[in-house]
This record gives sequence, structure tokens and C-alpha cells, in this order.
Amino acid sequence: MTIDLSKSNSTTIRVVTLLEYHGKIIDFMILSYNAIQLPLKTKQRFYLFYPWSLLKTIREASSKDYTVSFHLYSVSYEKIRLLSVWNYSIKFPFLPAFRVTAQLIYRHSSTCSSQMIESCGSHSIGCHLIDKTIAYCECKPPWYGSRCSERPSIDPCAKHSLYFPAYRSGLNQTEDFICICTGHQKGRTCHISATQNKVSHTFNNNTCYHLTEDNYDLKSSTKYCICAANLYGFNCQLKAATTSLNISNTIADESSILILQLNDWNEDSTRMTISTQQFITTENNSSKIFFAGGSFPDTALLKIYRNNHVNHKRTYDIFVIWQPNILQRQSHHISMENRCYHVEELKNLIPFNNENDQSLNQTMYTLKFYHQPCQHLNISCFYDELAYFCRCHKTYRSAICGLYDFSFERCDYCLNDGTCLFGNKMKDYNDFICQCPRCYHGILCHYRTAQFGYSLETLIASNDYQNEQKNEHLDTNTKFAVWKLIYLSIVIVMMMIGFISNISSYVTLHHSTITRSSIIYFFICICISNQLCLISLVVQIVYILLNEAHFIGNNMINLILCKTIPYAVKTLTYVSKWSMAYVSLTRLHKTTIKESILTSKHLSSADKKQTLFYTVCMFCVIASTTTEIFFHQLVKTKGSMIQCVINYSMFWSRFDTVLLFIHHLVPFVIYVYSFLMTIRLLAQSRSSTQKQSFSVTFVKQMQKCKNQLICPFLMLISTLPQLIIVFAVDCDQWYNMWLRYLILAMYLIAHTPEVLTFILLIYPSTVYKCAFQQTIIGKRLSTILK
Repeated sequence: MTIDLSKSNSTTIRVVTLLEYHGKIIDFMILSYNAIQLPLKTKQRFYLFYPWSLLKTIREASSKDYTVSFHLYSVSYEKIRLLSVWNYSIKFPFLPAFRVTAQLIYRHSSTCSSQMIESCGSHSIGCHLIDKTIAYCECKPPWYGSRCSERPSIDPCAKHSLYFPAYRSGLNQTEDFICICTGHQKGRTCHISATQNKVSHTFNNNTCYHLTEDNYDLKSSTKYCICAANLYGFNCQLKAATTSLNISNTIADESSILILQLNDWNEDSTRMTISTQQFITTENNSSKIFFAGGSFPDTALLKIYRNNHVNHKRTYDIFVIWQPNILQRQSHHISMENRCYHVEELKNLIPFNNENDQSLNQTMYTLKFYHQPCQHLNISCFYDELAYFCRCHKTYRSAICGLYDFSFERCDYCLNDGTCLFGNKMKDYNDFICQCPRCYHGILCHYRTAQFGYSLETLIASNDYQNEQKNEHLDTNTKFAVWKLIYLSIVIVMMMIGFISNISSYVTLHHSTITRSSIIYFFICICISNQLCLISLVVQIVYILLNEAHFIGNNMINLILCKTIPYAVKTLTYVSKWSMAYVSLTRLHKTTIKESILTSKHLSSADKKQTLFYTVCMFCVIASTTTEIFFHQLVKTKGSMIQCVINYSMFWSRFDTVLLFIHHLVPFVIYVYSFLMTIRLLAQSRSSTQKQSFSVTFVKQMQKCKNQLICPFLMLISTLPQLIIVFAVDCDQWYNMWLRYLILAMYLIAHTPEVLTFILLIYPSTVYKCAFQQTIIGKRLSTILK
């Protein structure tokens, strides 16, 4: 059984496991967890016994005979409250043993229907949904039963505790009972008054707790003390070893991650064992370190990770604080003199016949020269990053090498090629830090702000980076929450305006006065894709807000939405852009071949070929964005928040950036080029027939088709602000709130072509405007305006 209670606000919790035969309890197990153990992720194995004697025959055994239910309670000093209930059936009761493995994840129970609440009776105090059709009735003590209609003749449980009947040998009479105690009660019937868990008579004024295994067996009580950093021991009665570090500015900056490793050097086994490891935080370039022992281990190393490392192959440096032949002091100054050299820096002392040869002979040949670096007084240690860490003997100037785990602090929790580093790995696997690549932020490096790579998840979701790095005030998140609702309202308004624009364009293009051609069908596809894009944009923002508020409980549904919604928004946006570009190319082609205007309602062979090419092009656009489906995933941050993020490797990140620039810039260039070339061809044709100069005809043709300039102009103003911000603002500055507001505004401006479809397609054409006036929408609009 795995219990995940990270979302529970309870200070003490109790899990009651009941084995029932046709609704009657025949065995149980009670587990309690103290406040010091929360938030809790633990595994517990126990056994419940179900007798075959209850079954008439093995053949009559049914999966409905036995059920296992888990009841989760919140326990306070004088009150116990039911939080949730889970039910599991034993499918094969005829087996001698049956294993139930359950992961209990607490979420707030959904509201029961009025019929379910009424069916619980007048002695119930609550209703909890187990699934959509089954509810569990929470009864007032000492009432019990599926409808809270039964009570014991004599209540053996103390006041405020809960009573459950239990059946042992037979099912005809109650032979046993269960009492669920409150925080100040103990014992089988909860009549024993228990002292509070916290006691004040501990050594050195530290905090201690009495913890019990199940809160019923008084003999199982144990004491657990939380000691200050400078103390240790069962009662915090011993003083820890203490020293201080003064770290030079030349070896670390604000973005550096400092990891202290205290190691035991075993010369017999030639191995350096890591005793403890922890992150180091500095204040005024100094830090105090403690060790739970009378003295420190004989070797202390400081590993400093930084993004801007001089050698891009290595992201860290190792500094020796002390080693067996160096005395430990009350204070240690760490500078470049303490740095350990990598063997690649000692090529003049340690020869390499072939750097790519990692064979045993080559390794043995290289190890023969490991004593040479120690002949130089400025070298105190070096390492090869494959197996050995070597220190130089101060007197004999010889190398003493031992096996060392260079990847001990590494983990794999970070996204987007972030470097994951453990702190106190021995005690807490959640003590880790992600060192993010450039233009990636967040606890897990899940926020991407590179060029056009930012997304709505990055801009709208609560950004933990700003709070960690810049110590923003708490009211910043409140103000940003208000802006999220304002932003959602603006997008909904845009969707409604876009719906009017797109439906008007669609009705106009379907009017009987419009000649059927491939361009008309392309325009219809643009109308549909634009409206779907706006709907997807609203859905995406709503999804981000709901996911942030923990309203989406089903992980499978959440993952499907996480992958499909961003894909739909991006794909439909690109389809609209490339459709406009393809329409401009089609117009240029028709102008080039001087195709006559058809009056038929059916497509010509040329139109069919153009439609086929359009379908192939749109298929390529749709396929190019499938990375949104493959690389979007759900991650759980340290605050138990599940977020939809994208996890790219370096290759796919660059590939996505190239595609983003192609999809934004190439359609715009194609459209402008095709439009100018079409005007040029028309001007050449008119100048030859009207015997005018080309320049004069070109200017006249531009004035005549000036309405056609609306589309490229709108595409330019929707893309240009994004380009300016992307290239003018460094990606590491995007945690500033005012910049996020500006980027969000530019993101909306980028979707204005989808809103103004009518102005782009219908308004520039006199024929289309006349057709619109004859539609139902156009007639009603003209009546309103009159």
C-alpha cells in the first residue's frame, strides 16, 4: 500500500483498513502517522485474514464476497474527521492468499447527490463518493451501518471516538469491535488519556516527539528528536563538529551550485567513500558547516557547478578543503589554489598516446605517470573523471589515488537537458536542484523562453523561478491571478468577434453569386481553421488555469489534454498562415498563365491539381508540429503542482526553433513576394496594351489594389512586435512581470489575423462585398445600420 498525502492539510492522519464479508468487518488494521512524518510518501505491508469457513463451498465463491476498504481520517486533539474512502474487491476469494496493492492518493471528495444524502438517513454527518454511483455514509458516533441505522446496545468506545462492529468466529453476533481514537485518546476503547506528542523537557531546548506505530500499543512509543544543526545524538546532547568556509569570488558566483562532500579515505581498499553530502549556501562569501560526529571525516571536497564554465565539456570544478595530510582548522579559505586539476590539463605531465583509446593497456600506461604531477608544489590533487581521485602526499610528493564515485550527486529529475544535482541524498531524495541551460527556468527547467519557444504554459502558469530568484512579494501572485482572468476574458471576446468574422466570411464564400474555384475552397479552409484556432486558444488558457487549481483529477485525461491542446493551437495557427501564402501563390500562377475566369460551379483540372498540392502542403505543416504531442508531458513540481510542460533535448530544441522561424517568416515572405509579382505582371500587361510606362502603370495598379495590402500589412504588424521583443530582450530577463504582460499582449496580437478574417478575405474584394450584402447576415446588418 502506497499512501500519497502530499495534498492533505492534516497534522495527524490515520488509515483504517477493513476487511469485510458482505458488509460485515472480519479483520482490520489501523495505521497512524504523526505530524513530523508529513507530507508522507511511504509504503506499508500488512496481512488480513479471511476465513474459508464463511463460504459454504469454494465453488460458490464470488468476487463480491470480500472487500477491502481504506478509510482516511484527520485526527486532532478532540476530533476525528473522515477525509476519504477507497474500496477494492477480492476477485479470487477461493485462493489461499490474495494480494491487494493500492496507491491511495487523497483528493477532496466530490459532492454526493441529494438522493444519496437522503439515503444516508438522519444519523449521518457526511457523504463521500467512492465512485459515480456508490457513496459511503459517515455516521454520528456511535451509529454505524451502510445507512447509519444501527447502534450498539452498549457503546464500548470513549466519547468523541468512532465505533465499528467486528465479527470474528461467526456472523450472527458481534464478538469484537473497533474504536478509532482522537488525538488525546489511546487504548483499545480510547479511555486512556494520552499526553500531547510534544514534550518540553528535552536536552538543549530542542523539539522531540513521541511516535507510535499504530497509536494503540503504548509499549511501541518511541521518541524522535529534531536537533539543531550544531547538535546531534538521541537527545541532542552532543555537539557536532563545526568549521567555517570562506569562498573566494573568483571561483563561484550567484548562479553557482556548491556541493560539500565529506569523505572517508580508506587506503587499504584504495577507495574514497562519501560519508555525507549537502548543498552549501553562502552569506557574504562564508558558510558554516556541521557534522554529526566528534570530528569531521578525513577528506572534504567542494564541487562547484556553474553554467558558464570555461571548459564546456566539464560543468564543475573540484576543490579540496582538507585531506588526510592537511590539518583541519576552524576556518578554511577556498580559492583557486585549492582547485584539483583534471588530467586533461596535465597533458605535459601525463602523456596520452591515443585519447580515444580506453583499452586496459592504454589505461595502465597512463597510470604509470600519475606520480609526475605531484612533483610540482602547486598541485595538491587531480582526477581523471573515469575512476580515480588522486591526492599528493605533502612529504613524499607522490600520488595516492583511490576509487571515487564522480556521479554520486547526479540525478535525472530535470527536463530540457538540465543538470540534476542531489544535496543530502542519504536522507532525502527530494533534496535536489536543477541547473538549467540558458533560456530555461523553473525548479525542473520546465519553462522555456528561447526565441519563439515560449508558450502559454510558460507565460500564464505560476512561475516558481521569479519567487526563488528575485524574492518577489506574495501579492505578486495575487495580482497576476487577476491578470490571468482579465487575459482569459480578452481571449473569449476575441473568439466571439472571430466567430462573427469567420461565419460572415464563410456564408459569403458559399453564396451562389461567387464563382467556384480552388481559391474559394482555400478561403473556406482558412475560415474554419481560424475559428478552430481561437476556440483552441480559449480552451488552452482554461486548461492551464484549471490544471493550476488542481481541478483535473484524472491523470490520463490531463495528459491527453496536455498533448493535444497546444498541438491544436500551434497547428491551426500555422495552417492559417500557410493557407494565405498558398492563396497568393495560386493567384500568381493564374496571373502568369492568364487563366480565364470560369463561370462553372465545378472545379477545373488545374484547380483540382492545386487543391491536391494544397492538401499535401497542409499535411506537411500538420506533420511538422507533431513534436508538440511527443514532447509535452506532465510534471509534478515540489509544491505538488502538476504542470503541462515540454521536454526537449538540445537537438529537438534547435529543430523546433528553426521550424518556428520558418512557419512565422516564410509564409509572410511568400505572400508579399507573390502579391508584388502579381501586381508587376498586371502592370506589364496593362502598360503594353495602354502604351504607358511600366512605372506609371505599376503605381496605378498598386492604387487600384491597395485594399489587397491589408493582409500583408496585418501579417506584418502581428509578427513584427514578437520579433522585436525576441531579439531585443534577453531570455534570462523574462521573469520580470511587466515583460510577461508585454509578451502576453504580443501573443494576442499574433492571433489578430484569425479574428479579422472578414477584413482579410472579404473586405478587399468588391465582388465578395456585394455577395456579403446579399446574405442573411449582410441584410440584417444593413437593416440595423439604417
